[in-house]
Amino acid sequence: MEIYLDNAATTKPKKEVIERMIYVLEEVFGNPSSLHKKGIEAEKLIKNASEFFANKLGCTRDEIFYTSGGTESNNLAILGVANAYKRYGNKIITTNIEHSSVKEVFNFLAESGFEVVILKVDKQGYVNLDELAKEIDENTILVSIMYINNEIGTIQNIVKIGNLIKQINKNTIFHVDAVQAFTKYPISVKQSKIDLLSVSGHKFYAPKGVGFLYKNQNIRLKNIFYGGGQQKNLRSGTENVAGISAMHLAAEIMFKEYKKCQDSLLENKKYFATKILNTIENTNLNGDLNNGAFHILNITFKNLKSEVLLHALEAKDIFVSSGSACSSNSSKKEKKETTLTAIGEKDGAIRFSFGPDTTKEELDYVFQVLQEQVKLLRR
Repeated sequence: MEIYLDNAATTKPKKEVIERMIYVLEEVFGNPSSLHKKGIEAEKLIKNASEFFANKLGCTRDEIFYTSGGTESNNLAILGVANAYKRYGNKIITTNIEHSSVKEVFNFLAESGFEVVILKVDKQGYVNLDELAKEIDENTILVSIMYINNEIGTIQNIVKIGNLIKQINKNTIFHVDAVQAFTKYPISVKQSKIDLLSVSGHKFYAPKGVGFLYKNQNIRLKNIFYGGGQQKNLRSGTENVAGISAMHLAAEIMFKEYKKCQDSLLENKKYFATKILNTIENTNLNGDLNNGAFHILNITFKNLKSEVLLHALEAKDIFVSSGSACSSNSSKKEKKETTLTAIGEKDGAIRFSFGPDTTKEELDYVFQVLQEQVKLLRR
């Protein structure tokens, strides 16, 4: 029996989503920029997807721009703002628990002469709003804060943060990495004063290699790709029609599924965490159990190496993570501050990330294996 508890890294595409993708590849294969019937059919699929995503975010269809996923969306948003607004100010703000596709862009911009402010978070991963407020000034062109942390599941109060930013400087642009939140939690870009928002399809049972960026129509971005001028010249390149249509279907399915199972997922998460923390010695929770994301649980098993425990579980066909999948393959020399080091945690952390199909019976089995393996490895 395989038990997959690494859904924050990627999800297995739904069968009907795969079927939709195959159908589009075989039947609706035209270039959406072509003027003939085949092109118009392909363009219609993109428009239908954009209408759906716009409806869920509370924006217009023309404010949705398709990308290859979260990394590209984050890069396009941050670099696009920096290059378009640098004459208005050079101060940009983020936190020390962002995804590497945000952190590394900020590092690059720091080397390029921008004033970069990295806000520290508390032990549970929350941003201090007073510290954020102190840093925003007339030269601040961008604030980038993720909705849900991908390693410990902390949920930031995006509505409060967005309104705070605009109260202090209405011209400061607010970018949100919503890769772990979209389809799972409601998002209103207007209510939250969000100007830019990144989404990646493979986090909600769509294929890898497709995502989108919401861009407020009043915001200017400098493009980072040059080519045929597709998507209003912001993101040149022929659109991935099959991927976009598959992502559309996956989102439709998952909005319904998560609405039905959100409470049970949170209940299972608390049940699993409580069993571990109360039974296995020298363990502690990373993040906020009661108010964190219902699909992410991070626990440190002290006096153990994360990778060793991960592979011990893998040998029993249990698949988990030791942190962000995008940085876990980095060499020791390349490893930099992670969410866990930012909140004061060292080695020994394991991330369990659940999906709608995760059952209490599976978690009971994982707990049993954990008890055995932790005891064995510590010995």
